[in-house]
Amino acid sequence: MDYHQAVGFLESLSNVSGFDRKSKGASRERLNNFKHFLEILGNPENKVKIIHIAGTSGKGSVVAMLHSILQSAGKRVGSYTSPHTTTFCERIKVGDKYIGGRELARSVEFLKDKMD
Repeated sequence: MDYHQAVGFLESLSNVSGFDRKSKGASRERLNNFKHFLEILGNPENKVKIIHIAGTSGKGSVVAMLHSILQSAGKRVGSYTSPHTTTFCERIKVGDKYIGGRELARSVEFLKDKMD
């Protein structure tokens, strides 16, 4: 898998058909599938501290400030923001570096294999 294939695969996930906001059964099934996927990965969400930033405007600035503050405090910091300006790699940052195209492709391939 190369960078473009990885981005194409990730973008295809946002267009999953059959999502019905009124169907609690479909929503519950998707949530259960996601929980099962996290179990396959060893529940990584339980091993990190996460700050989720949501709202109408200013999220990117808040993420950038918190990232800088926490990194200056000696913490290992990663951030994911969406949308990106020019390349998908701008969404994922650890420390001062954005993810590289090859690393993104390898990570997506690893996760896709687990999904399959």
